[in-house]
Amino acid sequence: MDSDIINRWLTLGANVGVLIGLLLLALEIRHNTQATQAVLHQDILGYARDHTELLISDENKELADIVFRGELEPESLNRVDLEKFILFTAYRMGGWESTFVHYDEGLLGERNWQLWDAWYSALIHRGPGYRVWWDAARHGYDRRFQDHVDQVFEQAPEIQ
Repeated sequence: MDSDIINRWLTLGANVGVLIGLLLLALEIRHNTQATQAVLHQDILGYARDHTELLISDENKELADIVFRGELEPESLNRVDLEKFILFTAYRMGGWESTFVHYDEGLLGERNWQLWDAWYSALIHRGPGYRVWWDAARHGYDRRFQDHVDQVFEQAPEIQ
């Protein structure tokens, strides 16, 4: 009789220990997810900062001119400058695709995704050059991202 009671208490203790272990594991996973999201956010900021620095540095005035003309008047660019604009923009938009994929896979939080998506969505509506870029580069992006960008282009008013 005594061994039966002891076994019940031991089983109860073991079950409580398993529950505590599961709770601690859930807390650790949540903490790791938050840490991963914070690191991703910092990486995206660094990526965006790198592109911004390219456009504002005195050494890259020619690139800045190409990008700004490409945004507003892509038809004014010669073939070489148009290619530079498309390649620069494709590289720049890699950050948007990266945030999309990370969000879609659950690695980037909703709030951070909404902020970055709003920023990039506004960027592509700055001028008709971004439609030129998208028509030239669309095929090189993830299919789900293609669908998302297509929707963003459809939702905004046409730029004149």
